[in-house]
Amino acid sequence: MKTHPLYRAKAGDFYAVSVREGLYGYVRIFGGCSLGVMPKLTQGIVKGIRVIMSLKPRWYFEFLSPSDDPTEMLRIGNIPFIDENDQWPPDRFEPPRLPIITYYRIISKGEYRRVDQREAAGLQERKTVTPTRLKEFILTLEKQGALSVD
Repeated sequence: MKTHPLYRAKAGDFYAVSVREGLYGYVRIFGGCSLGVMPKLTQGIVKGIRVIMSLKPRWYFEFLSPSDDPTEMLRIGNIPFIDENDQWPPDRFEPPRLPIITYYRIISKGEYRRVDQREAAGLQERKTVTPTRLKEFILTLEKQGALSVD
């Protein structure tokens, strides 16, 4: 069975995400099956990874990569993280999931800890995307004018 290219992703990998004919967004893979979305779109895939690696991701997700997902993602290179702590995305929060989880949690470096709502304030919510959902998210950012386009 054929697997999606994201299935083999490793921390430090950079991927181009085809969001529309000839238009690409970019992500960097982090530890814990997480990725960061770069604030840039390009007409065609960038020629060198250095253009993308100089950017800091603004949005973070955990990801799944179903083998039947049709979204085209191309690995454009890998820049290893300087040390193990750098490979983790920023802390994110998870709201209560009633009736099972009745409290807020923060995920930090792959570990969960229980917190109150005030401590979760200001953090990005932990969400999971497939390549298709990632593409939809990037297209929404484009419509909002939140991405630079080259």
